[in-house]
Amino acid sequence: MSLKRGAVFVPTDTGAVLTLIEMLEIKSSDKAIDLGSGDGRVVVALALAGAEAHGYEHNPLLVWWSRHKIRRAGLSERAFIH
Repeated sequence: MSLKRGAVFVPTDTGAVLTLIEMLEIKSSDKAIDLGSGDGRVVVALALAGAEAHGYEHNPLLVWWSRHKIRRAGLSERAFIH
């Protein structure tokens, strides 16, 4: 019996996040969702680009870390972790 649940956390490469943001051509009216948002790097990038960004993560430590990064970046009005 395994005590592990869910997928292993593998952070998205920073360059890939920047490429994703460029390709999306985000407008301020856009809303985005990141399922399995990990440490929140994609959610933060989406919010910095202007979208209202929502991340969904089940690991409590990663939820805490993501919310910390969002507060530190001043994005609490545009970025949310559930």
